[in-house]
Amino acid sequence: MDSQNLTHETPTEKAANPAVGTLVTGTIDNIVGSLVFVSLHGLGGARIDMSEFSASDAPAKLGDTIEAKVLSVHNGVELSRKFVDEATVVAALEAAVAAQTAVQGLITSITSRGRGGYEVRVSNLRAYCPLSEFDARQERPSRRAVGQSYEFLVKEVSKNNDGSPRVTLSRLALLEEERRRAGAELTSRFEIGAVLSGKVSQIKDFGVFVKVDDKVEGLVPMSELSHKRVEKASDVVKVGQAVEVKVLSVDGERNRLSLSLRALTPDPWDVYVAANPAGAVVKGVVTRLIEAGAIVQLADDVEGFLHVGSISLTRIKHASEKLAEGQEVELVVEEIVRGERAERGERGERGERGPDRRRIRLMTAEVAETRKPLSFELAEGAVITVKVTEVVPQGVGVFVGGQYSGFIPAGETNTARGANLGDSFKVDQDVEAKVLSVDAKRSRVRLSIKALTSHADEVAFKSYKAEERAESADFSRRGAFSAFASLLK
Repeated sequence: MDSQNLTHETPTEKAANPAVGTLVTGTIDNIVGSLVFVSLHGLGGARIDMSEFSASDAPAKLGDTIEAKVLSVHNGVELSRKFVDEATVVAALEAAVAAQTAVQGLITSITSRGRGGYEVRVSNLRAYCPLSEFDARQERPSRRAVGQSYEFLVKEVSKNNDGSPRVTLSRLALLEEERRRAGAELTSRFEIGAVLSGKVSQIKDFGVFVKVDDKVEGLVPMSELSHKRVEKASDVVKVGQAVEVKVLSVDGERNRLSLSLRALTPDPWDVYVAANPAGAVVKGVVTRLIEAGAIVQLADDVEGFLHVGSISLTRIKHASEKLAEGQEVELVVEEIVRGERAERGERGERGERGPDRRRIRLMTAEVAETRKPLSFELAEGAVITVKVTEVVPQGVGVFVGGQYSGFIPAGETNTARGANLGDSFKVDQDVEAKVLSVDAKRSRVRLSIKALTSHADEVAFKSYKAEERAESADFSRRGAFSAFASLLK
């Protein structure tokens, strides 16, 4: 019923009983059990249930003046304060809409209205908060929220078909404003690189939360707990443990503080590579044999990678052909990779991608020799000494020097046609051969032993021609001098 259609009874009106729906004013003159008795200022007495005051801010007290609505006149006048409280609350909520001020509400139940949400009690009124306006991160209403009190903004106050108030609330805008303020405070208080003291407050599968003061928690991701690979965060820290952490990033928009424990301890990898640069001879133990090569433990928490192509001069398909797990090896540091290749999108030896990829690439001593610069000129026609690396029916594979490998075709080995080359050549044997061609792009050299038989004749012929040219030049000089001398006579 609309308050404008209600009549307000005054003391001058002498009706025996006020009409149902009339607003009346009275004074509490007695309280008996759950009943409150009210003197209606010249209209006689009335009663009202004590429960009418339980939802109100003011409890019933003797001598208080109250305003109420007449519910019934049978068996005496019965009053209700519901309409008066409701009108007062509605007016307050409408003012809250205009001023965009927050109101306190108690979640009483989950509702399926719309896409789901919560029934909320604001003073003595029922209100509704859609799930999308409660918390954007919630996918469905939570029973944990029932019975909890929150602050809300009033989005709309209207009426239902039966004339009762319809109130729609929102908590999301308040949360966003709170996050914005907290983010601004976070950005102003914490600097990247700062070292903070705190206590471990939570341990999760993805990392550890550290409380750095009464209001702020930061996250230490799993990768920032230690320089070692960590399977369980509880192996590194315990809840309640005091720790020092370094600030990695401050995200004011998402109100996140990213921290690191490992940044405050020396990195064993950096220490090792500083002492063992490229070219250093190192020792280690083979810990794993993989398709691409072998993983070698060089020091505590420091591994190196030995590619299958850096194990032997002879071609092998798998590292197990030359190495075994647990084997101690002496190797040469070929290259220190600090992630540059990964940043360009190249894959690591084990298929990883990422800007934090770093590797110590290794090679055996014999392979290291092959990667030294050539100490001689490699040109067509030169006679050089090479080392046999493999013998196949088609010919003999050899190591030339530096990055160059060579091949002596069977027809150039100076053996009988169809002969078993294994009878004449052994792996690691040194042989002398003549360079037939050089493919610099592929670092391949074609050689011949057979050509050495004619090499001496070529050298002798070249020597003879050189002497002949020298004698001819000398004769010409003597003839010119004789002619000049005769002119002088």
